[in-house]
Amino acid sequence: MKTKFLCGKAVIIVLLRQVLLVLLLSSQPAYCQSFLTDGLVAYFPFDGGFNDATGHGNDGINFGGTIFGTDRLGNTNSAASFNGTTTYVRINNNRFMDGTSNLTISVWYRFVGSQSGQLVGLGDSRLGFDPVSTRIGSGGFEDFGVTDCVLNARTGLSGHREIYTNSVWRQLVLVHSQIGTSNSASVVYLQGSPIATNQVSQPIFLRFDRNMQAQIGAMDSPFFGNNQHWLGDIDEVRFYNRAFSDSEVQQLFAFEAPVSVAPASASVNYGSPVTFTAT
Repeated sequence: MKTKFLCGKAVIIVLLRQVLLVLLLSSQPAYCQSFLTDGLVAYFPFDGGFNDATGHGNDGINFGGTIFGTDRLGNTNSAASFNGTTTYVRINNNRFMDGTSNLTISVWYRFVGSQSGQLVGLGDSRLGFDPVSTRIGSGGFEDFGVTDCVLNARTGLSGHREIYTNSVWRQLVLVHSQIGTSNSASVVYLQGSPIATNQVSQPIFLRFDRNMQAQIGAMDSPFFGNNQHWLGDIDEVRFYNRAFSDSEVQQLFAFEAPVSVAPASASVNYGSPVTFTAT
């Protein structure tokens, strides 16, 4: 709380961000706080380093001189900043998440300009053989989905220009799941809300047919020489080996999103009692 005395009155300015976060978490059921780690395979907070914060050893390796920028909360050196030509982070696992049937990938991203690029790329850019491609641009999804490289089958998504906003932080979540024994679906969420779904009538696993790199901010492209580099910032990259529910995606967004609340101010007579109520 900050108090300023002005003309015999106290102008009380209350910064509510931390208060609201505590209230949000305390009002949720018990699983709300544990779901963040349930099934978490790798987590890259990019808070000055490239290591996997889970301790599972899927650490990132910096290529091309990736630097750290300012994150969505205004913290410096707390997000990976990519130059769109040479920089990327490679995950130290050539069959990362191979064989996964249900998965969730969450990424915060910020475009700088309109160049398209990969948020997360698992593959080698052979046509139809990228286990995960998340290339987006000003027109929306360009090459986006989960592929079973053994069956050469995928759940692909296209369109949705609303995912592009220049110089604004957004959260994108990809959830892939098996439906019964004979169907699969990929659902994409923007800012906690579902915007695109593709369901196919066959079980599709995230499956490799050979060793391939996993990269953040690019896609390994030994065949075409275009690594689809990201121009802008990426942060809070999470990989789960389970499919999030709608409510879990919403809770993740609420947990990670900046709390945008205008500071409350009021003028009262000096010495008068003041009561604060948070709802």
